[in-house]
Amino acid sequence: SAVIIDSIFFNNQAQNGAGGAIYTQCSERDCSIAIRGSIFHSNFGLLAGGAVRWLDIEPVLDMKDSKNNISFFGMTVAGIPFKVLPAKANQDMVQNQENSVRILAEEENYILTDVQSGGVVTRELGFAVVDIYGQVVKTDSQSTATLMADQTIEDRVRIVNGFRTAKQGYYNFTEVEITAPPGHPIAVKVLSSVIPQEITEADTDDNSFKISMRSCLQGEVFNSEGECLRCGDDIPTTSQQANKRRYTLTANEPECNDCPPEAYCWGGHLIGPKAGYWRISSQSDIFFKCPHAE
Repeated sequence: SAVIIDSIFFNNQAQNGAGGAIYTQCSERDCSIAIRGSIFHSNFGLLAGGAVRWLDIEPVLDMKDSKNNISFFGMTVAGIPFKVLPAKANQDMVQNQENSVRILAEEENYILTDVQSGGVVTRELGFAVVDIYGQVVKTDSQSTATLMADQTIEDRVRIVNGFRTAKQGYYNFTEVEITAPPGHPIAVKVLSSVIPQEITEADTDDNSFKISMRSCLQGEVFNSEGECLRCGDDIPTTSQQANKRRYTLTANEPECNDCPPEAYCWGGHLIGPKAGYWRISSQSDIFFKCPHAE
């Protein structure tokens, strides 16, 4: 154990880049460090903790005064990675600015609605690793994060492109594809390799977000993989077969239909008669030859 009382730390620099004035590491559970009534001015830690950098066990910190301490992560004090929070990267992230990643307020947390099963989530999903003081751990560009479905429905959910490596403490998920039961809500959590499992399990509200899967729409089939897929999208618009795509007039059918010879089909539920043919309504795929086609 160690106690530092009524001391002044001024204009110190960390040779290893962490903890401009004090660097602590306690691996034993009965270890304790207390810093009380001390002043920290103009200290410099290149990587983490302008004044204090601690690992393993948080010290008791009761500083009398602190100012002009500088570091890349944790201007005054830097702790260990503690949790993952929804965040957004600013445009200046590549310039290594202090406020390059912004933690989202509670009302800004991700709630995704009308997500197509088997489709790509169009919204960018960002998350940041923060320490116990809520500071983004900007020194972390090695840890990985994985999007995982709630365990109660994990076997019914498939997530593609849900793995990322941190960049300055930030995970940026784009073009994530989610397959889940249409018409049902699901919960997805972010698991980080740098956060202890017991902390991850305790903070389910902070590291998870809600997704509302929409039902399959008219013109989409519900295939054996659990995806809502629009009929005919496998044929490019430049193809000579672009007006002979497969179709369906209902939702949740297991397969698409071949285009009738009397019709043009543009994919989904878009189907119409060729010249000289007619049908009863736009919801019918039965076509009749016009009696006076000539």
